[in-house]
Amino acid sequence: MRPGRAGGFSLIEVLVAVTLLAVVGVLGYRGLDQVRLASARLGQHADEWQTLAAAFERIGNDLRQALPPALSPGSDAAFWQLSAADEQGRRSGQLSFVRPAWTTGEAQRVAYRWEEGDGGDGGTLWLLLWSGREETAAVRRLRLLDGLRQIDMACLDRHGTWRRTWSTSAQGGDLPRAIRFELVLPDGRRIERIFDLPAAG
Repeated sequence: MRPGRAGGFSLIEVLVAVTLLAVVGVLGYRGLDQVRLASARLGQHADEWQTLAAAFERIGNDLRQALPPALSPGSDAAFWQLSAADEQGRRSGQLSFVRPAWTTGEAQRVAYRWEEGDGGDGGTLWLLLWSGREETAAVRRLRLLDGLRQIDMACLDRHGTWRRTWSTSAQGGDLPRAIRFELVLPDGRRIERIFDLPAAG
């Protein structure tokens, strides 16, 4: 008669169980790490879109308040201007117009200016604010967007053609029908927004 087997697990069985637990633990850790990384990427994209949405909301609000020359006479300077410049080898572009100041209601010049970064680094979209309708030395600069590869701005004329330059004097002239902003994000994605211009009539 053979003696019965003592209770418990053999060494081999314990080693197999420990190995299986280790494999499951590693797989679980990798799965959790992937979830963590995906959550971080989603959070980054959400912050990016919120920043873009806030910038576009600000641009849209300003353009909806833009004044036509007839409502703000008294200057020979360009009343509405879109320019594309190359300053010392750096690309830039500026959209400048007049709208009522938020606090006083007086005519105030504002501009949206894109400046390319040094050494080809991503550029910055600035909001420039003057105290009056003229571009003077005293200007307030607010940073709206950073790290952009490029921004193209264009004005839509009455014939349906997009133009990269525009100038309307305070003595008269047509205003663009719409403004187009094309942004190239750091990862190469392109974002386009078109804003109607109520002041154009």
